[in-house]
Amino acid sequence: MDTLRVSRFIAGLFLITLSLTGVPPAQAQAARLSTVSSTTALTTASNYQLNLSHVCENNQSEVHFVLLQVPNGRTPGTLTYSFVDGNGQNVSRNVVPEKRTGNVWHFRDYPPNPMPYDVTAASVAVNGQTVDLHNPHDYSSEVCGAPTNTVAPTVAPTNTVAPTVAPTNTTVPTVAPTNTVAPTNTVAPTN
Repeated sequence: MDTLRVSRFIAGLFLITLSLTGVPPAQAQAARLSTVSSTTALTTASNYQLNLSHVCENNQSEVHFVLLQVPNGRTPGTLTYSFVDGNGQNVSRNVVPEKRTGNVWHFRDYPPNPMPYDVTAASVAVNGQTVDLHNPHDYSSEVCGAPTNTVAPTVAPTNTVAPTVAPTNTTVPTVAPTNTVAPTNTVAPTN
């Protein structure tokens, strides 16, 4: 906040304090809280956004939410979300903030329920303000590890004519038998 806004904020709180001196305590408390939360809403509330990032990671179910535009020094509370599982059962789960990356808080959950998960709602409180899910029903038909529905191109059959080879007359040379001389009986001389 710039110096002028801080000065106006302090002056406003001072005037409220002065004007509430004759007001019963419960009403004074409500007035103070509404003034502080409306001032906070003007500075940061419109910037928060809660998104469902994905429901599958590395072929495993992982419901991953990201809370965007969270300034330094602010830590969100526990996120609550609801989904309809693959059996049509309504499920509600709570997830604590996991880590901060820049101005983004991450929430991951690994439900054991059958997929697909149709995430219908989610919310988280930041600095007293509730932030609702920006993109319910995204990824509602995704099933981890399932093949994606892709259309294979169809190839129309073509009529092709295979070339025909005309038979050729081939002559195999034949070898004519030769006359062979039969062995003769020889008489061995005797002594």
